[in-house]
Amino acid sequence: MVPTEDADTYLSQFKEKGFSIDSTYSFKDVRGLARGTNSEQTLVVWSAPPNLKLDSVLNVLKEITPTLPYK
Repeated sequence: MVPTEDADTYLSQFKEKGFSIDSTYSFKDVRGLARGTNSEQTLVVWSAPPNLKLDSVLNVLKEITPTLPYK
């Protein structure tokens, strides 16, 4: 899940690392609705290349996830 306003940036990062984007779905963030910000989140369904080992997948995710604005 990524902020919708930044989704293109994150989708590009996944693609640059060799991941495929299978689908996306944007929705109103419940936390944003509660705070009155009306923010949106995008669920990203991705897949890794079949030749990429699990350790490599995890390393890529460790590069991307720290840039997300979540605590």
